[in-house]
Amino acid sequence: MSDVFAAYHRELADIENAATRRIYPGRSRRRCLMATVTSSAILLATLVVGGTTDTLALLTNRGAATPLVHIEVVAAAIAVASSVVALTTEKWSFVCGAFSTGGLASSLGLFGFWSQNTLPGPHPTVAPLFIGLWLTIFATTTLWAPLAVSRPITSTERPDRPKLPEHPLD
Repeated sequence: MSDVFAAYHRELADIENAATRRIYPGRSRRRCLMATVTSSAILLATLVVGGTTDTLALLTNRGAATPLVHIEVVAAAIAVASSVVALTTEKWSFVCGAFSTGGLASSLGLFGFWSQNTLPGPHPTVAPLFIGLWLTIFATTTLWAPLAVSRPITSTERPDRPKLPEHPLD
């Protein structure tokens, strides 16, 4: 008799998970995500507030930094915010958003560092805070990847709609 109730409970849990589209990252992945998101937020706050004089010179001097570095800081802020939302809600759609913004911030960061280091003439080098921020966002994106691809975009488990009866005049 308990097997019947266990199967019934399992079926209800499956229906609830499918209805709410929640993901469960697991204990170790959740801890890693929390650590990388926290370190990304700390690095971003230190970077924006002004951790080093090189960082301040890079962000405030228009001739020293490429626009891509400025865009990278904004993309990193959006990636950190979307990761926080995805961690708190555990909804698959927010996880996909965190994965995509993290991927965008990672690629922009890579191109931003490359373009900053290939500028002609004297220019400030990329601060270690930028590199640390890029690495933590890249790690966060890598941790989100298996969860983002774990469910299909459209559900194929939905039953087909019943067909309407044909109209007699058609």
